[in-house]
Amino acid sequence: MTDRAIEMIEEASSREQPFFLVCGWNAPHFPMIVPAPYDTAYDPAEVPLPPTFVDSLDGKPEVQKSRPSHTPVQHLDPDGWRRLIAHYWGLVRLIDDQVGRITAALERLELLDDTIVVYLSDHGDLMGSHHLMEKGAWNVYEETVHVPLIIRDPRPSAPRGVVPQLVSLLDLMPTLLVLVDVQTPPDFSGRSAAMLMNGNVGSWDEVVYGETMGLSERAEVDTPLPQDQLDPSKLLVVKWLRTPHWKYAYYSTDLDELYNLDADPGESNNLAADTQHGQTVQTFREQLLLWMERTGDPLLSQLRARIRQGAT
Repeated sequence: MTDRAIEMIEEASSREQPFFLVCGWNAPHFPMIVPAPYDTAYDPAEVPLPPTFVDSLDGKPEVQKSRPSHTPVQHLDPDGWRRLIAHYWGLVRLIDDQVGRITAALERLELLDDTIVVYLSDHGDLMGSHHLMEKGAWNVYEETVHVPLIIRDPRPSAPRGVVPQLVSLLDLMPTLLVLVDVQTPPDFSGRSAAMLMNGNVGSWDEVVYGETMGLSERAEVDTPLPQDQLDPSKLLVVKWLRTPHWKYAYYSTDLDELYNLDADPGESNNLAADTQHGQTVQTFREQLLLWMERTGDPLLSQLRARIRQGAT
């Protein structure tokens, strides 16, 4: 894939035409088939286990305990997990080197100083956090939803530094369009974060939303359902939001989750069932419903009452 990406850059360069290229490697991802020398690039003995490695998942959605990718690794002792994590790190390093090959090609073709380069991931990996593995199809912990996003704009006038505000991957396209002075479609869901890159917070609403959906254990069907037949009682629908201080997740057929990220950055203590935080839960549920309404969510009519009362 890297070879082909470089070929396409060379083709665009020879035509002296602007180009937009996405190079989406599957790695680092399961199955973790790591080639030499990357498979031994890191010493397992030097790998620290995640701070939440010991997590019983008590008080959390039951579906997290039955993930197919979670079960096969539960027999591993701490040293086994360290070997697994070291192996994964080698795969990450392999991809980092591919990014280096592409930037080197841009430099060789004298395009690096005329090209905006974006490095990001669609999701992270738990890699032992909460004693879980792989991405968070049925969880929304930071290890899976807080992903890298680096934008290199080579222009001398471009801002430098870290943007501390929360942004979503939905915001990437409108941000790039602003950076290259192309008008953003008026009905697009994302927001341009270019203003944040210039230090202008303005009226930026610092909240991000996410969702996932799939057949739950209650399902009796094994084929995709038409949109007008989606049944929340047969589907596990997860809708969540993240603010600078809180994270809330609604599970249609399971327990909700609520975390105070200031006091509990590791998301160990689920506060959703705590009566002291009942109003906070209701506020976030209404916020999710407003988001679903704003984005034309096809499940809004079926989920409105369920979200307001919580899972049953």
